[in-house]
Amino acid sequence: IVTEAKLVRPQGVELAFSRALVSGKAYNLSVTNMVTAQGTLFADTASFKGYVATTPSDSTLTLTPMNVSTTKKSIPKGALRVSMLSVDFTASCDSGLSIEGVTLTREGFGSRTDIDGVYAVVGGERLTRKRTIEAQNNTVSLHFTRPIVVPACSSKRVDFVADIAAGASVSGEHRLTIRTARDVESNAQRVQSFPVKGGTYTVAAVTTGAVTVEYRTVAPSEVKVGGKGVAIGKFSVTANSVENQVLTSILLNQDGSLKPGDIENIRIRKTNGEVLTNVANKLTTDYVLLTFNPSFVVKQGDNISLEIVADIIGGAGRTIQFKLEEESDLFAVGSVHGKVGGFGSRVAILSKSSPALVAVDAGGFIVETDGPPQQSYGNDARGAVLANVLFTSGNEPASVRSMYVLVQAQTIAGTGIGAGSGSDDEIVELIKNVKLRNLTKGNTVSGVRLSGSNDSLASTQKTYQIYRFDNFNVRGKENWRFEVDFTNNGQGRHPLSGDRFRIFICGEPTHINNTAGAATTNTTGCDFGGALSDKSTAYQIRVEGLTTGDRITDVRPRGSIAGNFHTIATAALTIAQQSTGASDITVKGAKDVTLMRFETRAGSARDILLTRLSFEAEAGSLLNGQNYTLWVDTNGDSEVDTVLQRGASPQGSLLTFDRFIGGGYTIPSTKVINFEVHSAIATSPTSSTLQLKFATNSANFIEAEKVDGSNLSGIRMNGSCTDTCDISVTTGTANLWTIVSQGNLFVAKSSTPVRQQQLLGGTASDPVLRLVLRADNEPVDVTDIQITTAQSNASSIERLELYNGGDSKPFASATTSGCGNATVINTREGVAVSTFCATMNNQRLVVQAGVDVTVIVRAMVKSDTNGGTSNQIAQFWIAGQTSGGVKAVRARGMASSTDLIANNADSSGQGEVIIGRNTFGANADILGSQHRVVMAKITGITNANPDLNGTAVPVGTADIGQFAFTAASNSNSKNGLNEVVLDNIIFTVNALNVALDGDNFRLVRANASEIEHPCSTYSTIGTPMSGIVNGQFLVSCTDLIASALSTTISKGDTAIFSLRVTVTNPSLGKSSTLQVSLQNMTDATKTSFDTTQSHIEWLDRDGQTSQSFFWTDLQTTTVNSTTYRN
Repeated sequence: IVTEAKLVRPQGVELAFSRALVSGKAYNLSVTNMVTAQGTLFADTASFKGYVATTPSDSTLTLTPMNVSTTKKSIPKGALRVSMLSVDFTASCDSGLSIEGVTLTREGFGSRTDIDGVYAVVGGERLTRKRTIEAQNNTVSLHFTRPIVVPACSSKRVDFVADIAAGASVSGEHRLTIRTARDVESNAQRVQSFPVKGGTYTVAAVTTGAVTVEYRTVAPSEVKVGGKGVAIGKFSVTANSVENQVLTSILLNQDGSLKPGDIENIRIRKTNGEVLTNVANKLTTDYVLLTFNPSFVVKQGDNISLEIVADIIGGAGRTIQFKLEEESDLFAVGSVHGKVGGFGSRVAILSKSSPALVAVDAGGFIVETDGPPQQSYGNDARGAVLANVLFTSGNEPASVRSMYVLVQAQTIAGTGIGAGSGSDDEIVELIKNVKLRNLTKGNTVSGVRLSGSNDSLASTQKTYQIYRFDNFNVRGKENWRFEVDFTNNGQGRHPLSGDRFRIFICGEPTHINNTAGAATTNTTGCDFGGALSDKSTAYQIRVEGLTTGDRITDVRPRGSIAGNFHTIATAALTIAQQSTGASDITVKGAKDVTLMRFETRAGSARDILLTRLSFEAEAGSLLNGQNYTLWVDTNGDSEVDTVLQRGASPQGSLLTFDRFIGGGYTIPSTKVINFEVHSAIATSPTSSTLQLKFATNSANFIEAEKVDGSNLSGIRMNGSCTDTCDISVTTGTANLWTIVSQGNLFVAKSSTPVRQQQLLGGTASDPVLRLVLRADNEPVDVTDIQITTAQSNASSIERLELYNGGDSKPFASATTSGCGNATVINTREGVAVSTFCATMNNQRLVVQAGVDVTVIVRAMVKSDTNGGTSNQIAQFWIAGQTSGGVKAVRARGMASSTDLIANNADSSGQGEVIIGRNTFGANADILGSQHRVVMAKITGITNANPDLNGTAVPVGTADIGQFAFTAASNSNSKNGLNEVVLDNIIFTVNALNVALDGDNFRLVRANASEIEHPCSTYSTIGTPMSGIVNGQFLVSCTDLIASALSTTISKGDTAIFSLRVTVTNPSLGKSSTLQVSLQNMTDATKTSFDTTQSHIEWLDRDGQTSQSFFWTDLQTTTVNSTTYRN
């Protein structure tokens, strides 16, 4: 399956597979005849699972860039772990989410090879491998070694860092960006806020100092289980002569066969014993992050040897090998180049050195328990596993002549089982068939129950029994199980639910080596975790060499070796009704109405087979429902997905499900399974309500079985039980459904305003009308919508397109020809109007009950060659009229399959369409904003002054305000292309403590500044001014079309116009300000040009005609040019 293996770095190989890996499938990777850098042959195997997709989340993931510098930052060549992009990943409060990978894009004027690689860091720990930037598209994809989990309403910060090449080109610029939601691999429902850009970094001409790491050998190269503070790795650190290096942290990768739980108290020390880092209590993964506390300084030219030390608590026969997986996993900050920027210095690992491989000595004989975690067993369970026992022999196979195991029992309160006077309070009465089972070979060794005075105890304080296991052999490492059969002593007798059992193994050998290495009698005994009042040597383990017969004196870990407690749990079924306590409305004939929801859980002892459920009506009649169906959630996502029984009918006052597909439904032990009861609503119900409940008055309203076929008996109702109760039921209140004939549809004007616009011929407009539709009682299929014009027939409009919310494609088009024979409105207030009709089949607009649906209407405007006329009014409305057969909106109830009728104006709904309001009552017209059709238009006015804000006030003749006017592209070519022509314009000037020549204002156009058009000065109330002026005033430039100055702007072009004047004194006082702005140009109600009216008049002109407009539909009401200050 491996088709290619590529060396991507000194310690990294990238594999290509012939086919995609199967999610969750186990795979084995084998390496043979690989030659290491030292020339030795290498072989190994490893197992892993194919990628497993995460469960989708309901959460929205928001990305926020953090600490982004607005100025470029300089970084030296060779710098490591440069934080180029810090991002806060925030989960919405809907639910938590997980992030599995991110794709970043490198941007900037630099080569991708300036960056050795990119990786992600969280809290100082690297969570991805270092990856190089792809040449084809400048991207790098990072996959987290473990998903980053973000809880609901929380954030996690991730630093995306880069290692800069030592040979990077000087002045190269680099920035990392997450461009789109597709670049984030997560289970979030929605990912937002893009692009996410980091700061820009420039490569400087200097190079960081360097740290050289050389692995050293460890002596001794073998450690023992139980060893404290033993050296398991060693390396030296050398700083070159450029700068001192401050060691901050180190991320070590354990690459041996040791399991994470086999060592603890990991730290780094100097060879003199001084500890330099924090102590990591446990190794939970193959990585450990250690922080130098305080930071450790390696001076220029110094070579320091450091040791990795730990306590060995397991792992006999395994190996330990700690190494740096990436060079930057050692984070060293240079005292000169790294101190300010906080990035790391170059780290080089000598290729001739290899990390030390330390073996954990298997010893003579090792006894360990390895789980299982706490289990629950039935009181008649067979082969219950109380402990997994790991035996490991040394070089010679071992013969265990005798080994003693104590079985302890406790009640749920932690006391002994009883005084021994009953028939269910001694270990021998609770368990039988005690044995050890070899998992590899399958053979078993039966335990011999000891009967001495100290071998067992039955009291209210302690209950135990000691067993002896004789004559079994161990070759190498072997896995065994300690198994028992529990004895069911009947109702109310031990073992009871909550009783718990565990074992202790005596690990003290009969003989140990003295200081001279000679075998001597071991005087230390076992008390089995305090079960015995004193330690006794009578229960020491006796182990010999299988071939030599010599006593094995090195037995580890000695003492009493404990297993986990395991609990008795009787077969049980818990059912909890999920109480909604709510009421809702449905309609006659409605399908698939959810009447009740409940969850079930089988106890930890065993699976339960559910076979029967009975219900009755809490309100109304069961006859109000039809085709009752029982659903179950089979995949654990809390949504029911599978029918267990369909078409159930009530028999008298009971509704019973007892014909499950497959004869019953198995509820796995400890699993929660959700069920729902659905039904259709009768078309002719006997009453107006329907509410379901469990038929608690029926003795066996719930029936279930154990997997062996025996029935569960007794039902505990809401915590009350009169006898044995294997089934526990907690009731609640199901949803109360009120049944009505039909639903209603409300059509209202959206609260989101629609601004007045100039609709350009030959284009699609922005929204001209926004509607909000809401249904009650049932989903409603909207089949027809009539939209009528006002104040004109809007002949320039070709069609109206209807969009659902933020969709990019319309779901319907309304045209005048689409009305067919429908009754429409032809006049309004004495003016001829047009009606555009949209007919929608195939449920193109379905409004769910209780859900607001926004419908956006856009106009497709005719070009002038197709009949479009400039300055025509285009206003649209939905008529509330119901007389004369007019129905502006027609719809049909989907559940009731009945057409909705026109509003009868009363205070309740009987399957009606209500227009112009959100509550019941008389209809009202929905009138949209008034728009105007144009064949040319101004799409932008912006500041075009190259001077920055804060520039000093100029002196003499200067262009103090410069503005860029942009005309829209258009295809209106009748009588020549339509153009924008500026005719009159007024500027607002604010000259605080600045003196200007009021008789010398001129308007000029860029690229033709020698042509000037004179302008006049007025006060803000329209009084003419002359001479030297200051303060706030107006400058009016009129009759531009008759001027030598060209003010024509062709389609798609931008023209820059400047206001020129002579500045006679730039500073009349302490502080002076000069600014020109354009105001009063977006009010569509203005119909004339004047200082107190519109401040702009422009023409929509072709070769023969022109139309004047005194407003623009720009969303910016004021445009400011540069602010000059002294």
